[in-house]
Amino acid sequence: MSYLTPERLAPLRDRSVTLYPDASTNGVAFEKWSQRAEELNARGFKIKVSDFMEKGTTTEQKEQGFDLADFILSEWPGYPPDWDIEPGSLPTTRLVQSPTAADWSEIAPAEKVLRTVPIEREG
Repeated sequence: MSYLTPERLAPLRDRSVTLYPDASTNGVAFEKWSQRAEELNARGFKIKVSDFMEKGTTTEQKEQGFDLADFILSEWPGYPPDWDIEPGSLPTTRLVQSPTAADWSEIAPAEKVLRTVPIEREG
């Protein structure tokens, strides 16, 4: 919530914005975000705070501080499994197009024109 400042939100001043605070026990997060929205609206912003997470989550989810992404993914069976893979744990390659003059002189199969090369890690 520390990012919800007039300076950071300045590009959105003429837009309608809806905030989705994390679910929380006793509605604490919703109240804090609502208070911040009121302060920003007093400065000319158009900000609403959705109570979707407060009304749409279980007591257990509220205790865990579910956010909108948690909620969506919990309702999406089989979401892309690679989202949970640790960075760097999969082999990485990319296709590089490198045709030669001979490739252009005849119809060449893809494996003759495209080759895989390792991606260099930075840092």
